[in-house]
Amino acid sequence: MSKWVSKSMSNSASEPPSIEDPPRLDGGGVPPRARGGLAVVLACWIGILAIAGLVIVGAGEPVPSDEATSSSVEPSIGLAEEMAGRISLALQLWLPARDRSSVISMSGLAGDPDAPRPRRVMAEAILLSEVGDPSAAIARLDDLDLAASDDLGEEESIDLSAIRDALRIAMSSPERPAPSMSPERRDLLRRELGWFGEVAVRWELPPEDPTHAEVAARQRSLLLVILATGAWYVGFGAVGFALLILVIVLTAVGRLVPKVAPNGGAGRLGSIYAETFLVWLVIFVGLQWLASLVLGDAGLLEGGCIMVGSLAALAWPHWRGLSFSEVRSDLGLEWGRPLWITPIGGIATYAIAMPLLVLGVLLSTLLTTWLQPTAPPQHPVQQEIALAGTPELLGILLLAAVIVPPVEEIMFRGVLYRHLREATGRLGSVASFLVAAILSSSLFAAIHPQGIAFAPVLAALAVAFCIARELLGGLGPAIVAHGITNGVVVLLNAAILGTS
Repeated sequence: MSKWVSKSMSNSASEPPSIEDPPRLDGGGVPPRARGGLAVVLACWIGILAIAGLVIVGAGEPVPSDEATSSSVEPSIGLAEEMAGRISLALQLWLPARDRSSVISMSGLAGDPDAPRPRRVMAEAILLSEVGDPSAAIARLDDLDLAASDDLGEEESIDLSAIRDALRIAMSSPERPAPSMSPERRDLLRRELGWFGEVAVRWELPPEDPTHAEVAARQRSLLLVILATGAWYVGFGAVGFALLILVIVLTAVGRLVPKVAPNGGAGRLGSIYAETFLVWLVIFVGLQWLASLVLGDAGLLEGGCIMVGSLAALAWPHWRGLSFSEVRSDLGLEWGRPLWITPIGGIATYAIAMPLLVLGVLLSTLLTTWLQPTAPPQHPVQQEIALAGTPELLGILLLAAVIVPPVEEIMFRGVLYRHLREATGRLGSVASFLVAAILSSSLFAAIHPQGIAFAPVLAALAVAFCIARELLGGLGPAIVAHGITNGVVVLLNAAILGTS
């Protein structure tokens, strides 16, 4: 036995590695027990795209609103429209009277002018009247032909006609309050127009009612939030643009080198990480389906458990023959050395994401114009934020900024990006990075529930996370940047919707 071992060691020291037993890209390690070939990779991608397609179709279902529940064919006013309305009313405090109506009209609240949605047109008219332009508001109502709306049933047309008549009378009153609406019509306004209906109902309150002062104070607070948010994004955007140019220049002159698959992709891993990503999708979607079957509607705790539990997929590459240390190295699960690289790199990555985010917003605007969706993009968590108290909001923030980022970064910028980077390694570093970053980021964006029209925004952020993964090696900076992104969005939604 000892002679055989000695002979084997001697042969391994003198013979080059065979084609059947290629080395690790980083020069060491034991090859996995079986490396699936091209057929296995293609089969994995068929499965990945099939499951992603099911997720995308499911995400296209409308999100119900507790504030505006209606059995009408046309979707009721949702949170996206409400947020646009709140922001418009806050911004008008900062503008001279002559420009306030233009802000409302430019908000895009009414949607496509060639195919207006009756409720959204009425919502815009309410805002126009609220900022002191009732003549323009009445003109918008008069131009609205409910009889020409093919998607309205007879009963719904009667209801909306009643709302329009009540609004027209209230807007035409020379002095407010004007007791022009019956309790039934007030309830109809609230049910069909949600928050906008509440704005119209307030017109009948006497001037000394404290509700007016409370609303004005909330609008002033929201204006400060909007200005601070603008300064935040502009500041990080300017710094991020400079950093992005610096990264491009340093990479071009060879001062920054790729940290992922630097040897051009020798095919050592074959299909292992494609299989791992497919296993993760199966576990994640399966746990979500099981939770909906058992619980009906999974809450924050269940959602967090599903996210963490889906990481069981990381046992797959170990079962396929890789050690846990190899998996950690392949996926970038190593904190930067020195330790300051992780937080500082995360902040820098977040800044670099801002100019890319501008490009994503432009592409999303073009895509929205082309697709003409009936409602703006909306994430289901926005509904939870709107209804959350302080404890629930802290739970949402914990889930979005602390639990979700590591899981998504491990699977998308770790597993999927690592597979794509190796699979395309022979294209060269630049082409391989672009293909891997665009494909992984597109899939990341597509399976999120905001809808396809919003996908370019998320994909732009994901590309920035890929840049950090590529040039800094570990996933730490991308996780930090992802957490900052989600945390800022949650807090901003909470501030706009009045839950902060």
